[in-house]
Amino acid sequence: MSFLDNIASAIRQAFQKREEQKTAQADAEAPADVVRREDAMGRLVPEHMIDPIVLARTDMVLAVRDEWMDMQERMRQFKTRLAAAIEEFVAVSAAEFEVKMGGEIGNVTFTTFDGKYKLKRKCHKLMQFNERLQVAMQLIEDYLESLEGQEELKILVRDKFMRDEAGNVSVSEVMSLRRYRFDDERWRKAMDCIATSIVTSGTIDYLNLYERGADKVYRNIPLDFSAL
Repeated sequence: MSFLDNIASAIRQAFQKREEQKTAQADAEAPADVVRREDAMGRLVPEHMIDPIVLARTDMVLAVRDEWMDMQERMRQFKTRLAAAIEEFVAVSAAEFEVKMGGEIGNVTFTTFDGKYKLKRKCHKLMQFNERLQVAMQLIEDYLESLEGQEELKILVRDKFMRDEAGNVSVSEVMSLRRYRFDDERWRKAMDCIATSIVTSGTIDYLNLYERGADKVYRNIPLDFSAL
């Protein structure tokens, strides 16, 4: 039975239960061995007291959950195999031709003989700040407080240190401050602190497969629900 058939069957069974319940009297004192389901408040509710459509909705979501988690795990395994295949190919090619493939941080592109498909691995460094950023922020704040007026400049600079929902400061936004030159020792020290506060915390590999269309333009083949 297919995934959609399972959902349809669950809905039909739910409505059948509803019809059966119309001829049965709900027992407030349900026996101990009755089937119970936990609600959102953590309470155990006898299943026969729950609206069948609620049960059908729950079963539908759980059926989707099972398929979803299975697909996620298969994609995770596929990504692992793909990354290993790329590493192996790079190693074999380098050993045979004494050529180092890829760029500075492991970027590499593979293209089919006919040029129709292109597989790319792009490595992105994860950057973050160490404790020196706090020193830089204090120096910058001291400098801003010493300025008379210039409220727009103060807002512009302070906005660079806005934190996202995870509490992180944007590395690119803070680094953009180094483009500005102010004749103040506190500002110069702050820029030096920012430059030395960047640390690499890891890398993320982006793997993409592209197909070349009739217009000779490569387009990404998405593995993303929202892009399909």
